[in-house]
Amino acid sequence: MRVFTCIAEKEGEDAKCAVKLMKKPDAADFESAPKGKGCFSGQSREDNSTRVYCPIYCNQASSAYVISKKPANNNKCIKFKNYQLSEVDGEYFFWRSGPCLKEELQFDLGCSFDFFEGMMEVKEFLVDSKRKQI
Repeated sequence: MRVFTCIAEKEGEDAKCAVKLMKKPDAADFESAPKGKGCFSGQSREDNSTRVYCPIYCNQASSAYVISKKPANNNKCIKFKNYQLSEVDGEYFFWRSGPCLKEELQFDLGCSFDFFEGMMEVKEFLVDSKRKQI
């Protein structure tokens, strides 16, 4: 499970997301990636909007999915319209765009693996991803 907590440093600025990687919800065993680490901006092919993509550290995952958004009643962030997951060259990224960039929210994301995820320690996902970026 990946928990993205997005917070704006100043009012009116885009919220930057910190990510926690854990094996199960509310696990004491988790690793954190630095806020904004590995994120980049890109243009959407669909609507030409600017999107901010952040890695979700699901190395070797067969798929990734959005579990929830908190608070769920936020109407500025709408799944498929201005936030979602995308696969780029075998790595999954969480992206936000438009008014969703300014919202302070938590997004819970999941990864599916073709192997038993328990075989890897959560810190191994960060280390493996860092190797790819070098």
